[in-house]
Amino acid sequence: MTLKFQFIQIIRLGFFILMLTNVAGCKKDEVAPPATVIDVCTLPNGFIKWNDNMGNYCATTAFADEAITMTMNGISSNGPTITFDLTDYASGNHPITETINSIYYTNALGFAFTSSNNNPGTLNITYYSPTNHQIKGNFNCFVYDPSGLNPPVYLSGSFSLYYTF
Repeated sequence: MTLKFQFIQIIRLGFFILMLTNVAGCKKDEVAPPATVIDVCTLPNGFIKWNDNMGNYCATTAFADEAITMTMNGISSNGPTITFDLTDYASGNHPITETINSIYYTNALGFAFTSSNNNPGTLNITYYSPTNHQIKGNFNCFVYDPSGLNPPVYLSGSFSLYYTF
């Protein structure tokens, strides 16, 4: 073997060893775990979500309490509040009026509205459990400004809350 041929073989062997160490040192790119989506509408005791003529909202603070009636209240971080005074809340469909299953609403501009006997809405209780102290359902109705200065607001939404008693 000539010296030139030996030199080329040594270069090839060195290059081969270099390539092996580079390949062996590589590892798969680590894939970041998917981001956990946090639903700010879901609270430890449940949720109240709704929409009106101006947007979609959810209660970032909510409670439900069964005393003489079932009272549920939700306050959103962007202003609107909703309060339910439910007198008939067994599972099934019920009217929403000013005197039965009333809704009191404050919109994002701070104007107050209430449900009306003249145009009943619908309350659908999908689950009510005195044993588990939980109530679930959905609703839709128009609420009215008692002063008559603002046009009616259409509300629709859903709720699932654990209640105190």
